[in-house]
Amino acid sequence: DCIDRTLEIVQMKAETKCLELVPWISSSAPLVMMGDPGRLRQVLLNLLSNAIKFTPGGLVSLRCRPSSDESRLLFEVQDTGIGLSQATIGRLFQPFVQADASMTRRFGGTGLGLVISQNLVQLMGGELTVSSEGEGRGSLFEFWIPCRDPTASITASTSTTAAEMHSFAALPRFQVPPST
Repeated sequence: DCIDRTLEIVQMKAETKCLELVPWISSSAPLVMMGDPGRLRQVLLNLLSNAIKFTPGGLVSLRCRPSSDESRLLFEVQDTGIGLSQATIGRLFQPFVQADASMTRRFGGTGLGLVISQNLVQLMGGELTVSSEGEGRGSLFEFWIPCRDPTASITASTSTTAAEMHSFAALPRFQVPPST
């Protein structure tokens, strides 16, 4: 399933850096939903990989839960990494932009991952945001996507693409309680 496979991919990177990777999936989150698992995996992989890359020690967490009205699925990737200033946050979603030139030398990358992730989330009908309490205090990337039941009937007036109609298992089989 989508989240499980994504976590398997980044687990080795986290272990190499001695980081704790903490998934928490709400028990009320749907086990199956309609959407594009490739797009979701790409967004999660980018956000988790960035969190691991920019976290020298501590933890990276992935949380997933439905919105209160169950119309959206909310994802949060949080880290204890280098953090971001408000000025940097304002530039993050621009193509080829990183926090500053020294980041490219120190961490590598093109500055396109977040732009691509934001575009993919928007294509899925959602929104991607970022927050940080400042440099050295970690970051929180949050996004939501509409939560569509694959068993719901699709009418002729619905403009659902073939990719959106694909039903996929989004959530892992295990449930990990939130860390305290």
